[in-house]
Amino acid sequence: MITIVSLYKEYIESSPIYAILEKSNSFRISQIFFKDRSPKNIQSKYELIIIWIKVLPKILLTYKNFINTTYVIGLHFPFFLIARFFKRINEKVIIDNFYVHEIGEHRTFKRILATLLAGKEYTFIVQSVSEIDYFRKIAPTLNLVYLPYCMGRIEIPVATPLPISIPESYLFTGGYTNRDYDLILKAARNLKEHTFIIVLSWLNVLSEEVPENVIILKDLDFNQFHFLLSKASAVIVPLKNKVGSSGQMLSLAAMQFGKPIIYSINDSINHYFVNGNGIPYEQNNLSSFENALEEFFAMKKEDLETLEAVQKNTFYKNFYIKNRVSKLMDILKPS
Repeated sequence: MITIVSLYKEYIESSPIYAILEKSNSFRISQIFFKDRSPKNIQSKYELIIIWIKVLPKILLTYKNFINTTYVIGLHFPFFLIARFFKRINEKVIIDNFYVHEIGEHRTFKRILATLLAGKEYTFIVQSVSEIDYFRKIAPTLNLVYLPYCMGRIEIPVATPLPISIPESYLFTGGYTNRDYDLILKAARNLKEHTFIIVLSWLNVLSEEVPENVIILKDLDFNQFHFLLSKASAVIVPLKNKVGSSGQMLSLAAMQFGKPIIYSINDSINHYFVNGNGIPYEQNNLSSFENALEEFFAMKKEDLETLEAVQKNTFYKNFYIKNRVSKLMDILKPS
């Protein structure tokens, strides 16, 4: 029996591993969740913490059901907290999709996490090399398994409504976590002949003034975001700090659409570009970023066509979701 734990039922049932486990004859699965769907437009991370606090009593009541293999894809901190003080749980626990981002560098956060995980032999699935070093220092007893983030095929409706008229040519970027959009604004100011589209969350704060050749859009839906990405001349992945997993979804979406990718050198995403299928720049370095842009602008049509084929082949060969699911199935099998 595999018990899949998440805050929301929709997270479980939209997970590719759930669909495959459900069809498999090798596993029996059960779900533990506390809400059907996530609330829209959560205003801050504090709201998420409040949601966690509210469901803690329900988790306590269901804790005795966390038996055999437990696959945790959400509610990580409440799970860690309860598992620290109760001993009913089977020790085969697989933790997936646990992201610490910027808060992971705070000393207090590290101490709390180290206390919750002390002595635990959970299997932590990590998605970047930097996470291996991070969690090994936090809790040496963890079993760390490196399994890069992968993505399914994105299908976009042809008639996707958009809030703007699409420019003839533009560079695209987007996302919320760990983004250095100010660097793009600085570069765009010196490249007035080129158009940039940035799709961000209203939670993102821009310090730089937005030049006229930059279009800022906020909180677009999935189809709108990826439609704009699919029509772009190139995609920029502008990570700001070395804070664990971030930038994977943007990188892989661009890759499966065959786009040239200009990316900041960061352990979260470097492994996607090992065969030269991206243009790197030094993180937080304007001169390096501008040089990467110039390298892209200088590419010839035949180079772009070759790169498109390389991107798509790299994605489907190495980072298509089925690759990850097959490896995850092996991890979930009983010892």
